[in-house]
Amino acid sequence: MQGKKQYFDKEVTSFRLSEWIPPHNLYHRLAELVYSTFLYEQTRALCSHTGHPSLDPVVFIKLVLVGRLENLVS
Repeated sequence: MQGKKQYFDKEVTSFRLSEWIPPHNLYHRLAELVYSTFLYEQTRALCSHTGHPSLDPVVFIKLVLVGRLENLVS
């Protein structure tokens, strides 16, 4: 038995999360306080030049901060 794929048009919408979060939100204020250049300078010596690429230090710090602020446990 031979099947035939049916194609359906998909609706594409543009969505930006930052447009839905109020500007006085805590995380917007934290983004202003976390200096990415400072974190890159402080962690440069800790990263190896060989092996797999490491996780971005800024992303890691933001994940840890959100986990602590929201009381998330693994």
